[in-house]
Amino acid sequence: YPLAQLQAEPYLTSIITYGLLLFELLYVVLIWIRPLRYPMLLVAVVVHLAVGATWSLM
Repeated sequence: YPLAQLQAEPYLTSIITYGLLLFELLYVVLIWIRPLRYPMLLVAVVVHLAVGATWSLM
């Protein structure tokens, strides 16, 4: 089971959850900085795909 270690260690889950929340809050601000617009968009797509893939494995 690929997520057994993640489920066995709740602090990792909380780090991921709070990291995603922080990213979502910062994304709203950082997307308006012109040099960061496309890198932030790329990071957002990768993060959302990774979360979706992880969610499907659970």
